[in-house]
Amino acid sequence: METDWTIDTSRLVNRHQAKALGRKYKAEVASCLANLGLVLAELGNGTPISAIPYPFFRSEGNGVFRIGQTGVSAAREMRLYVTFVFIGRTAFILAIGTKNTQSRDIADARRAAKYLERDTP
Repeated sequence: METDWTIDTSRLVNRHQAKALGRKYKAEVASCLANLGLVLAELGNGTPISAIPYPFFRSEGNGVFRIGQTGVSAAREMRLYVTFVFIGRTAFILAIGTKNTQSRDIADARRAAKYLERDTP
């Protein structure tokens, strides 16, 4: 799946948690990243962000979007939080977490998106 979007993890706010989840829940994290690829392909095809047709994709407000995992049997519920900079065609991964850390992850991702918005021309 080819896209002209890039993925940037430089604004990931919970690196330690992301690393631990990546080791413990490889399939779930891989599924979230594959689903991000599907979203980027849609954006690359010109689909407006509000018309992305996937049930695992939804807005969390303040420019932050949630991408869930799919297709992993007996999975730990995992979510990837991203924001998109359309001028540079970059998807910034801001946070990743489980249902247990959801509130904190969303708040951290919103804060990171706010700082990113200030830093982006």
